[in-house]
Amino acid sequence: RLADIAKNSLSVDREINGDKSSRQITTDGSNLVVTFSAETARILRVSVNGFMDSLILVTRTIEAFS
Repeated sequence: RLADIAKNSLSVDREINGDKSSRQITTDGSNLVVTFSAETARILRVSVNGFMDSLILVTRTIEAFS
């Protein structure tokens, strides 16, 4: 259930460089599975860093309300 909440919360944000990178978010049981692809390593790094910031916020919010 918590993985689905995180997925739904994180799926609404679009990639900053949407034409040069993509992100797929799925769940596998209680696991959140995120697959990134990008044209360059720099774009990939920026995408992953931004996503991790959002993921931290979502997990802290879930913890606060659990």
